[in-house]
Amino acid sequence: MKTKETLDSLEEEVTAWASDRKLIDPSNVPFQMMKVIEELGELNATISKMMPTEEVKSELGDVFVTLIILSRQLGIDP
Repeated sequence: MKTKETLDSLEEEVTAWASDRKLIDPSNVPFQMMKVIEELGELNATISKMMPTEEVKSELGDVFVTLIILSRQLGIDP
């Protein structure tokens, strides 16, 4: 299934990117949770303003990224 492969690929790329930047640190969980909430707010604003689909996709991507990093910080396999 292409969607599963795409999500697995995203998870791998985000984990590698975050690891390179030393973001996979359990002590950063409170900060990362704030980032998740911030990105959810941006997604909400984009949807509320009926922005183009590409902007919604971009905001959804940001939410995915922040959630993947948070899950890794918590020791949970996304």
